[in-house]
Amino acid sequence: MRRTWWALTAVAVALVVLASVSPPARSQGAGVLRTYTISDVTMNPFTLPQQLATLLVIKPVFDTLTRYRPKDLQPVPGLAASWEASEGGRIWTFKLRKGVKWHDGRPFTAHDVKFTFEGIVNPRVRSLFKAPFRGMQRVEVVDDSTVRVVFEQPNVAFPIALGYNIPIAPRHLLEGKDLNTMPEFVQRPIGTGPFRWKEYVRGSHVVLEANPEYFEGRPKMDTLVFKILPDINTVVAQLRTGELDIGVIEPVHKKALTAVPHLNFLTTDLPSTFYIAMNNSRWQFSDKRVRKALTMAI
Repeated sequence: MRRTWWALTAVAVALVVLASVSPPARSQGAGVLRTYTISDVTMNPFTLPQQLATLLVIKPVFDTLTRYRPKDLQPVPGLAASWEASEGGRIWTFKLRKGVKWHDGRPFTAHDVKFTFEGIVNPRVRSLFKAPFRGMQRVEVVDDSTVRVVFEQPNVAFPIALGYNIPIAPRHLLEGKDLNTMPEFVQRPIGTGPFRWKEYVRGSHVVLEANPEYFEGRPKMDTLVFKILPDINTVVAQLRTGELDIGVIEPVHKKALTAVPHLNFLTTDLPSTFYIAMNNSRWQFSDKRVRKALTMAI
């Protein structure tokens, strides 16, 4: 299913903003881009609480092994420069980018990937993304820039799944910690992404600053500001006044903002999947024929 959102954008940034609105391209102070998220964030790359709210902020701070190519959603290199499958997709070998550094200056290596993957499948860790790792037998560090993942059965979609919301975490900071909480780390997270953590005021805003040592080059934007705005009416109002540069709106808001001279609209289609789960333990759905009839009717 595809849904259309109305949006406006001034500049392409490494965010997971699905659709947005913003002024036309022009100088924004000292290179500041102001957007928003709907609630406070907890920057735990394993549990990702609040999901969408945290994901919007975590994406510029942490990298994933693979990414998606926008035009066709195919996986392309991220922290992994290349990868290959053997035994029909039962074994995946990833060649990592060399020279990548964590925000504290420590080198990124295959040990970080192994630590992250093993943390995700750890039954004591409340990770949201265990499903892509189902049947994983082991993670092998071949060398500092090569990691091998072995599954019981072929897992042909593994590189695609890694491009979603599976950030790689720093082993040197988190080894031996309770990955469900990590209070010190979530207050000042360290990633490899294009932006570094600068300031967080709960209920108000998050500020990220450009990472000058990012492996793809320093971002063109100096600062990202995420205002915490749970009310869509406040978002619309701040887009109108220019207090926000980029933000997501729905079609119902477009008419109200069309006449605002400093706003431009970008419309984008989102690939989305929706499903209805029937509770088989309830007598209404215990008969397979009823479930089939309802599914076909829908």
